[in-house]
Amino acid sequence: MVKTLLTRPQYVLHFLLFKRHLRTVYPLKVLLPFACMPLLAPDALLPAVPMFFFNWISLNANMNAIYHQYVAPLVPFVLFASMLGTKRLLQWLERRLGKLCWTLVVIGLLTCDLAAFWWDNPFTKPVLPPFAPVYALEPKPNLDEFKEASRLVPADAPLETMMTWAPHFSQRRYIYVMDWISPNLLPSEGRAEYILLDLRDRRWRADPGWRALQALEQGYGVRYFDNDVLLLEADVPVTEGERTRIQDYVDAISADDVTSLE
Repeated sequence: MVKTLLTRPQYVLHFLLFKRHLRTVYPLKVLLPFACMPLLAPDALLPAVPMFFFNWISLNANMNAIYHQYVAPLVPFVLFASMLGTKRLLQWLERRLGKLCWTLVVIGLLTCDLAAFWWDNPFTKPVLPPFAPVYALEPKPNLDEFKEASRLVPADAPLETMMTWAPHFSQRRYIYVMDWISPNLLPSEGRAEYILLDLRDRRWRADPGWRALQALEQGYGVRYFDNDVLLLEADVPVTEGERTRIQDYVDAISADDVTSLE
């Protein structure tokens, strides 16, 4: 990569600007909410340059977009540079326009904020491919059951759960995300003590039904099961009735026959 950057800079520049048009607007999307003020404080923005460049040249479209966690390391530096750049602009304008410059700068900032909000409204505008979907405001009909099942998991117990629920347990010492578990990071016994799943939640291509049936074969038993929320515990016997109920539940969801689950 370094060799290509040094020996074929024209190729790299063409790739960044024309190979994928969405990458071209990435710098503007980062700077527009701040009215490009960070550019007036390049010294404060300098620490963010390596992170920005790494995201910008990535082949992963999610990294050269503002919708996901990859942009988070840039935010403190861009925000600080924005404040410093705004201060420098006001000092320069005040010597020429007096106090009127404050009104002009505020109007400029608000205009850019509104433009950025219109461009990427997080409340009504969906995030479309090639970016991974973003979920945030969907109502969950089983919140009470989730809370009840969560209370059954001891605070110090290793827990495996889904991507959508993992943030609720981030204070735990041992938390594992289904489909993203590295075997070398599991507890010494090789598995989590509890597994918490929402059998109908298939966002991000999750397959909690498959994981539930697999866990039953691995020696987990049912600790709680209500309104799609399933809590499994290691080394707990599972009855044939529970196994059959979960299997029927998973089959109905796989067939999109959700009416039979009501």
